[in-house]
Amino acid sequence: MLLINLLGHYFNSFRLENVAIPDIDMSFNPVQRGLTMNLRNLGVDVLLDYRVRYKLLFVPISNSGGVSVNFRGVELTATVGIDQFEDTSPRLVSRSCSAAIGDFNINFSGSMAWLLNLLKGLFRGKIRDTIRSKICDKVTEAINTQGADKLRQIPLESDIADKFVIDYRLLSPVLFTDSYLETQHKKLYKRGTLGYAAHTHGYLQYVISPDKLPAQSKGFLNTTCPDSACAGTLIPLLAEKYPNSFVTLTISSSKAPDFNITSNGLGLTLYGTLDLSTTSASAVVTANVVISIAGAAFVRNDRIVGNVAQFRTVLADIDSQRLISLYTFQISSINKALDDGMNMVVIPQLNAVGDTGIALPVLKDLTFQNPRIVYQDKSVLISTNVQYQGIV
Repeated sequence: MLLINLLGHYFNSFRLENVAIPDIDMSFNPVQRGLTMNLRNLGVDVLLDYRVRYKLLFVPISNSGGVSVNFRGVELTATVGIDQFEDTSPRLVSRSCSAAIGDFNINFSGSMAWLLNLLKGLFRGKIRDTIRSKICDKVTEAINTQGADKLRQIPLESDIADKFVIDYRLLSPVLFTDSYLETQHKKLYKRGTLGYAAHTHGYLQYVISPDKLPAQSKGFLNTTCPDSACAGTLIPLLAEKYPNSFVTLTISSSKAPDFNITSNGLGLTLYGTLDLSTTSASAVVTANVVISIAGAAFVRNDRIVGNVAQFRTVLADIDSQRLISLYTFQISSINKALDDGMNMVVIPQLNAVGDTGIALPVLKDLTFQNPRIVYQDKSVLISTNVQYQGIV
């Protein structure tokens, strides 16, 4: 009979390989202020180094080598939260972790592997307890280190038309509820403040002049055009009083615009003054103007973009002393000239800004799948599935 007495053993150098995650359930966890992930039927191969001391007959022997443990049916539950770094950027943190281990196979390697594999039943309990704690140690380390570093790569600033900056850094920790999470950011413009800032900084000024028109439409602002339609044919008094000139329409905001979000979409109302001048005279016609714009928004890749669906202009308080008198049909012609200029210059400018859009704070390995914008009263809801293409 072979007499063997186990004196001691330990395992170190824990490594994971061939991680397979077939089933994942995720849910918001307001109690732990995070997102809880339940991983079922997880498969993983664990590699360890071992050292064992035993006595064969009366001879003490020390041996070391490697051991591979193939786990199947592991269940892992981990909760991930979002706190803040000192600069208030979001910080990924591990809230809790637990693991349950099902069946596993052990295979020793080394000079005495043949013997240890015969005796591996002696090590099952120790290996199970070691692996269970090590799995959560690795998960916690991955969340608090690699995960936090990955989250910190999210761009925290986004510009609007190279004039305004949205600061996505957090004012307070993320609020988790049963069905959604809510964030408060340092400078996320409210509907009124963005328009006020644009107005007070003089950004809401649009000039419709020949140099800004498409090549095929540059003649539209001529006062003299015997063979085509132009400003002079729309408003004959311009051709009569200022022949062979060019018209310039300048629209300047007179107060902050109104921005509305309803279930029907986005609405923007601009209030301003219109100045119609020619190359030979300024302020030929002045008027107050109200421009109502209806727009649409949607998500493209990682940006919110939009465009102008339709618009309407209304002129009031028209002053045309330099033209002596304007008939009703000529006032409507000025309105038409304004509408045509809007279509040629202002609307393309607004659509260019909308097409650039606003960047959302998204991980580079995270992509939106079938995003959809839902218009609500005073708010916009972005509904989407997400696909993570990075390394788990």
